[in-house]
Amino acid sequence: GFHRKFWHQMLRRPLTSTSNFVARDVLGLPRSSWVERYTNVFVVFFFSGLIHVLLDRLRKVSPWDLGTMSFFLSFVVGYVIEDGAQAFWKRMKRSQSNIGLPGRWEKALGFCWVMTWLSVTSPWYLRSMLKPEEQMILVPFSVAGLISIPALMSIIIGGGLVLKFVFNGEI
Repeated sequence: GFHRKFWHQMLRRPLTSTSNFVARDVLGLPRSSWVERYTNVFVVFFFSGLIHVLLDRLRKVSPWDLGTMSFFLSFVVGYVIEDGAQAFWKRMKRSQSNIGLPGRWEKALGFCWVMTWLSVTSPWYLRSMLKPEEQMILVPFSVAGLISIPALMSIIIGGGLVLKFVFNGEI
C-alpha cells in the first residue's frame, strides 16, 4: 500500500546503505549469507527504532520506555520466523509434489501472518500514545470526536480505495 510504496521508501536507501556498510564493510560478512541478511535487518530496524524514539521524545515519552525499540527490533524475530516457515513450506512442496496452495492463498496466509505479528507487537509501541493530552505537540487538534462513526468509516474506506486505484496500492 501507500505506506510500503511511498512512506517507507523515504528512508529505505539511507537505512539499507547504512546496514550494508555495517554488515559488509565494518563486519566483513559475506554477501547473500543468512548472517548478513539478519544483520542488515537488525541494523535497519535498530535505526528505524532510534528515529521513532527521537519522535517519542517530542511526545514527552521517556527514552527509557523500551516499548518503541522492542516493537521495531521484534521485526528481526518476525523475519526469522517467517523465513523459517517459508523454508519449511518449500521443503514440504519439494518432497510432496501434490502439496501446494494457489498464489492468492499464499498471499492471504502471509497477510494473516503480518497482521497477527502486528496485533501482538503493536501495543508495545502504541502504549505510549494512549495519553492524548501528552500528544498535542505533534497534532494540536483532533477532529475525530466531531465526526460520526459512519463518516469516519466512509473516510477510511474511501481513502483505501484512493490508495488502491490512484496510487496502485497493494495488500
